[in-house]
Amino acid sequence: MPIYQLVCAACNKEFEVLASISDREGKKIICPDCGGKELKPVYTGKANVCLSGKKGDSPLCRCSCGCCKA
Repeated sequence: MPIYQLVCAACNKEFEVLASISDREGKKIICPDCGGKELKPVYTGKANVCLSGKKGDSPLCRCSCGCCKA
């Protein structure tokens, strides 16, 4: 699953989320602050890659969403 870095159009909250492509395209991801669904991608020039689907299983994980951290 990809990690998306998004910003909410309603409240300007920037956040990362691990979600399926279909969840993003279907607007099933919501802002954690205001619940808004109008989200725009944030382009940082770096790749957020989750190397493992298991929590704590990948010491090389570079994501900041916490999905791989023990």
